[in-house]
Amino acid sequence: MQILRSSTRPIRVLIAMEVFAASAAVRARRRSKGSRSTAVVLSAFTVCLALSGCGADEGSAAAAKPVLPRPVTAQETKLLDRAEQILVRRCMRRHGFKLWITPRIVLPHAARFRYVVDDVSWAQKHGFGADIDRRVAKLGRSDPNGRYFSSLSPSRRKAALRALNGERPEGLEARLPSGMVVRRSDSSCTSHAEGALYGDLQQWYRVSKIGGSLTGVRAGRVTAHPSFISATRRWATCMLAKGHPYSSPYEARDVASSKHQITQRGIAVAEATCARATGLSETAHRLDQMYAKEVLNEYRADIAAARGLQLAALLRARSIDSSATKPSRSHNDDHTTSVLTLGRQPD
Repeated sequence: MQILRSSTRPIRVLIAMEVFAASAAVRARRRSKGSRSTAVVLSAFTVCLALSGCGADEGSAAAAKPVLPRPVTAQETKLLDRAEQILVRRCMRRHGFKLWITPRIVLPHAARFRYVVDDVSWAQKHGFGADIDRRVAKLGRSDPNGRYFSSLSPSRRKAALRALNGERPEGLEARLPSGMVVRRSDSSCTSHAEGALYGDLQQWYRVSKIGGSLTGVRAGRVTAHPSFISATRRWATCMLAKGHPYSSPYEARDVASSKHQITQRGIAVAEATCARATGLSETAHRLDQMYAKEVLNEYRADIAAARGLQLAALLRARSIDSSATKPSRSHNDDHTTSVLTLGRQPD
């Protein structure tokens, strides 16, 4: 686990200010031996500084915030994921099971159009992205891990799941911002792999689960904001005028999912056109940026811890990846065009 060393400068500043306040108290007592109240006020001020309290001193409060390491890059994320899969595969082999290393496939449109489709050209080509979803589903059906898992007998499949996910969800726990508590076994192959890669399994499990839920926290605040609600009403009026009586982009997407692809594209184009015309697109983007900063500050310590663990794990990940890609590697070390892992159980 990486230890983030904060600068000692804030401590030196506090000590200097404390000495200054104490000296001021002595001078005050010399000027008025009977005025104990001055000394008391200065003494309280000294304690306040030492504890980095007294909200009016914003500089001290800012200095107390944990240092925020840089986020890992997309390439580094792939490396960490591959290293974890290599470790999981080794563990599964020890239990007598196979596992293929598969690169993750990210659906960019899911993040890009989180609130509303607002790109008319993209909507004309993809609608709501059903064509992309179908290609991903096709890859999923050809996934070697899925095929292998399906080929196992019920008893062997149960044993494989037990090795991968653990006997019971005990040992690891994280309380999410929503208040929901998630748990997982600390003796599974998944946990063994994460512990070996990130060093501190307990902390990694907690901060990674919290970090993974923050997009939902941000989105919930965006959609609950009065400006977003007003813009959505304007959007709904625009959509109604185009023959699409939907109260929100979520309803439009839900209804369109059961329609023919051509119809889906028509609805998506109307959604994107109205999103631009009514200001819903701009409002969503502005609020998303605002709440991204708010959530970052609110969960700064957890985000800092997660990033620190990831950055510290990169050296181990490179070593693990290097050992798995030597010339003597087996065919099972190769990447496949897959999106699934062998029955990994969500928390």
